[in-house]
Amino acid sequence: MRNKDDRNEFKEQQDAEIMDAYRRIFKIYGGKVDVHTLYKMVAFAPASRFFVSPRQAYRVIIRMMAGQPITNMRLSNQRMYLEIYRRVQEELSQLSHNSQPSQSSLKSVIEKIVCQPAPEMYVGIRQISFIISKEKRKCYEERKRRLRHCF
Repeated sequence: MRNKDDRNEFKEQQDAEIMDAYRRIFKIYGGKVDVHTLYKMVAFAPASRFFVSPRQAYRVIIRMMAGQPITNMRLSNQRMYLEIYRRVQEELSQLSHNSQPSQSSLKSVIEKIVCQPAPEMYVGIRQISFIISKEKRKCYEERKRRLRHCF
């Protein structure tokens, strides 16, 4: 699905939003629910945007419009692309009821939609766990580095 040289240019922003959601949810539910449930809450927390490039979204949406299945990707990505596809269909139906959308109008609609707020993070629970652990480790190392003169 993705090209060899593609990379997630929104990785830092996505990780920051995941950590913000984790901290916010932990303040409310910390100690009241198990870690797996906490990570699930983070995974289904709303995001500021869809963390996919417009180019990649365009590739997948074109395939979906042609009737090709998207079953060869993770379930979270399938949910994300189905939501984007639903919004694209709504936007295109409002744009014009009688004419076929052009390639440029479809690209602009997709660019607009991927920048809209997303209803969830669209990241798996194992990936959420990995990201939170990595960020906690990074904070611990930074704190240890800052306080190294105290010991």
